[in-house]
Amino acid sequence: MNPGLLHPNPQERMATVRTLAATLPADELLGQLAPGLADQHREVRALVATLLAEAATSSPALLGELADLASAVPQEGPQALRQRVAALHALQLVGMRGPEDGEDLARARSACAQALAHESGHVRFQAISALRRLGVDAEQLPTVRALLTDGDREVVSLAAEVLALAGDQEASGRLAEAAASLRGEGRSRAILALAQLAVAGGQPHPEIVDELVGMTRDVAHGLTAIELLVQLDPKAAVPALERAAAGWLVHRLLRVAACAGLARLGVEGGLKGLREWAGSRHRDARGFALEKLGTVGDADDLAAVAAVATDRNDYHSDTAVISLAARADDFRDTLLACAQDPRPEVRAEVARVLAHHAWGAEALAKLSRDDDTEVRDAAVGADGDAAHHARD
Repeated sequence: MNPGLLHPNPQERMATVRTLAATLPADELLGQLAPGLADQHREVRALVATLLAEAATSSPALLGELADLASAVPQEGPQALRQRVAALHALQLVGMRGPEDGEDLARARSACAQALAHESGHVRFQAISALRRLGVDAEQLPTVRALLTDGDREVVSLAAEVLALAGDQEASGRLAEAAASLRGEGRSRAILALAQLAVAGGQPHPEIVDELVGMTRDVAHGLTAIELLVQLDPKAAVPALERAAAGWLVHRLLRVAACAGLARLGVEGGLKGLREWAGSRHRDARGFALEKLGTVGDADDLAAVAAVATDRNDYHSDTAVISLAARADDFRDTLLACAQDPRPEVRAEVARVLAHHAWGAEALAKLSRDDDTEVRDAAVGADGDAAHHARD
């Protein structure tokens, strides 16, 4: 073991971890940093997990080694337990980075699925959190369904989310039972999972729509509830969204979302409200409204969004670029002009849009040599997609 990992000062141990991660090849990294996953200090374990996840995203072999470390083993003590939980956390972080599918990713999913049966609630929680990001294979769904009766309510609500993301219609009955037994945050998440399954094609339970209507003013879950309600029951959505859009005590982002939902449903006043929010003095509400106008606005609205994108004095130019992404072919000149914007956050968003269009390949190649690291990372990360579309 590297002596620096034994230093009594956790800050010194973290410095050693950073040095090792910066100098070692991926195939040697886990062997050197594995002790750090069992460190007594949470900050050290979190740092090691983060650095291993970064390396594993581009190293299938390291991802497989992490999966092996995360697999359940019998008779483990406190140190091994900490290491297992941290390894599962690293797999969760890998999932957040969107790894390519393959044999090693399947090993990671399998390791997490095995850990779902662990006696420790900490291990089960971290395993289901990782699967939420990594995805589940069909043969793992029964194991996830079994968690709907877990004694840990947080584990139950996460299992509900995983089943909804997987579109597991067979779970809807048990999920409804789980939702009935939960309260507060856990119940809200279970209801949203049920609604997602219903939207995907299952039969909605009668209480779902009423629950969603009640959640349209909930700061924590209102945005998702509004989106699902619009898809699940437009008739019930209209009065609920009209009340939310006009509610002075409703959070402004929920009011923007309500206006966008009404506009999607063709309700008079929805688009008008969204345009008003696009001129708001509140940055968060204005940015959100600009983003929504890209999907529900008319030609004049899109022209206004394009003007924001090219205005180098506008704070929301990067958001406007994101808003135009769905109709990029109609705003080719605007986006190519934004590729030369002096602000790196704008150029980075342009790079992500250009990756999906063959006509953007030349500009994207230039952005991959940009002076700004964020822009280069965005362009290089998107370059494979651009090359694929260029061949189409």
